[in-house]
Order: sequence, then C-alpha cells, then structure tokens
Amino acid sequence: MLFFGVKKNQQLEALIAKTRMNQSNNYKDAAQESFRDLQAAYDALLASGKLNEKQKAHYSEIIGILRGELDKFTHKDQNARWMGGGVGQ
Repeated sequence: MLFFGVKKNQQLEALIAKTRMNQSNNYKDAAQESFRDLQAAYDALLASGKLNEKQKAHYSEIIGILRGELDKFTHKDQNARWMGGGVGQ
C-alpha cells in the first residue's frame, strides 16, 4: 500500500524512476546498480534522520517491491542473489 500525502524525497524519487526505467528497458546490470544506489541513498537518509515516519514506510515499501521484482532479474549465468542486505530482507 502506497501512502498518499507523503512528502516526496527528490533524490529517492529520481533513483526509483531510474531503476524502473532500466528495468523496463531490460537493462539488467543498470537496474541492479541503480537499485543499489537507491538502497544506499535510503540507508544514508535514514541514518541521518532526514526521513519522517511516513516517508520511511513509503520508501521501505517501494524498495521491498523493487527488491522482489529484481530478485531474479539477472543474466542466465549470474547468481540470482546479487543483492546485499537492507530493507525488505
């Protein structure tokens, strides 16, 4: 469930859009890299206290959804567990 009325974080929104664009174009390596960038940015914002509770819940859910979508989004010979730890695991 996505929350309406959540003040959006422009940095995270841009990384989400980039990840989705790479995913829709079937750019597997680029989608994985932009997802890792998204996860790192989320973790940094979380650690610095720059996200409110609604934003935390909103972006945590989006990251979890993307993680699930990208979990097996790999080349045939690539390990399907390419992602590190973090939100949604």
